[in-house]
Amino acid sequence: MAVTIKDIAKIVGVSPGTVDRAIHNRGRIKPEIAERILKAADDLHYKPNKFAKSLSNKRKQFKIVFIQHVINNPFIEMLRVGIQKAADEFFPAGISLIIKPCENFNAKAQLELLHEAVEVDNADGIILIPINNPDIVAYVNRLSNRGFPVILLTSFIKAEYSAFVGCNYQYSGHIASGLISIITGGRGNLLVFEPNQIIKGSQIRLSSMTELLHTQCPSLKIIDVIELPSDDIEAYLRCKEVFAKKMPVSCVIYASGANSGGLKAVLEEQEKFKFKVITYDLSDIVKKGLLENRIAFSIFQNPQAQGYLSMQLISDYLLLGKKPPCKLNYINASILIKESLEDIENQFLRC
Repeated sequence: MAVTIKDIAKIVGVSPGTVDRAIHNRGRIKPEIAERILKAADDLHYKPNKFAKSLSNKRKQFKIVFIQHVINNPFIEMLRVGIQKAADEFFPAGISLIIKPCENFNAKAQLELLHEAVEVDNADGIILIPINNPDIVAYVNRLSNRGFPVILLTSFIKAEYSAFVGCNYQYSGHIASGLISIITGGRGNLLVFEPNQIIKGSQIRLSSMTELLHTQCPSLKIIDVIELPSDDIEAYLRCKEVFAKKMPVSCVIYASGANSGGLKAVLEEQEKFKFKVITYDLSDIVKKGLLENRIAFSIFQNPQAQGYLSMQLISDYLLLGKKPPCKLNYINASILIKESLEDIENQFLRC
């Protein structure tokens, strides 16, 4: 992604506003500081944001609020990288970002954050990872009906909204089914670990995976589907409790990007029982598992690109009045193996 004014500001040790004034030759700046800024911009091959420049004389400040569904987890951290990158690029045009973590899967807490964003923060737009709850649906409908832009990120609810950005969960479930079929030969026992099913995207993914497995791999038995808590320690203990039952397991699919504790327990048990493991995305523990041949595949949902596009769409709407061209904006998933890690990191992770 492009170098931003904030990138240059961090390197030189000045404010983004000072960098903006130096690059566009406006305002009073000490000559030696301006020279350092311009040299850094040249070294980094900075290209001025023509979009922002064209708006600089007529801009107002627009406030965008990103509301999470959990306090934090590895997947959300990667989403935030993409959102923040886009926010930095649109900063000169008058875009500011507020991030609001939410108590894990707490619909009441998320509803309060929505009220706070609109009534206290005076937000001009919201990016929301929605919890599937009637009160959340009703509030989003009220906002949309009055023309307030709401981008749903990574998960659906049955509400009116400006656009959705995320993976195609049905397709993602089909990818998982195909990979399971490959490494099991369509036979054996499958154990599934899932995140909280209050998130509708997780429900769709699980349903599409299991339906296809029942059709294409009738000799493969799904011995259990375990819904894991978000807390690392609780997830670790829950996984240990499952494996203590000593069920015969051929393959584990670990789809809970909300924590690494559960996956740590899975990989510990793999040493004893020698089953195959498939995961989602690319946290540090997943990368280590791929490099050590402990994880066969990981399905990468490119959270950075999801976050970046959500911020881009809502900024375009606020700054230019440009509505999202598509209601559903799917980010393609990729299949990661050990040998593809470097290429994926070059493409997506160096923001």
